[in-house]
Amino acid sequence: MANRRGTSKVDYKAKPWMSRSPLAASSRPTPWRNGCRQSDQLRAATTAQIIAAAFGVEAHVDVRLREQSLGELEGTLSSQLRAEPTPPGHHISEIAWGGGESLQQVHKRCMAFLADVDAEPTIIVSHGDTLRVMLAVLAGRSHRDVDWVPIGNTDVLHRSHRP
Repeated sequence: MANRRGTSKVDYKAKPWMSRSPLAASSRPTPWRNGCRQSDQLRAATTAQIIAAAFGVEAHVDVRLREQSLGELEGTLSSQLRAEPTPPGHHISEIAWGGGESLQQVHKRCMAFLADVDAEPTIIVSHGDTLRVMLAVLAGRSHRDVDWVPIGNTDVLHRSHRP
């Protein structure tokens, strides 16, 4: 899994730090029977094309790998947000704040994605929060138990999945 995060939808020119990225490492597990699966969002698509070319595989778009939708909150600075109580009887991860997606919904689409790729080696290029939720799915944890570990830009994570 590779993380591609950012705040804009522009293509970036190569920067010197990119050559030091884990993505530039020469050790590459093979074979990638499922090729590269990517979010449909531009930042991930740009990264996935580079990775797919390096591994000699096709990159395939899968909307289930996109970022969590924040609905009306999209683009809002955290300093502009106001606290709202979680509705009684619900867990915070089950609320679609701002009319976007709940973590529960992201968890469901990550589960569906993983069911479709089976246990075949797959390169996944997605976004930080989606990858954190996917790691919870792979570990057998629910949407209520996502580990908010740091995942840096272009980090490479290796995980096994047995459906």
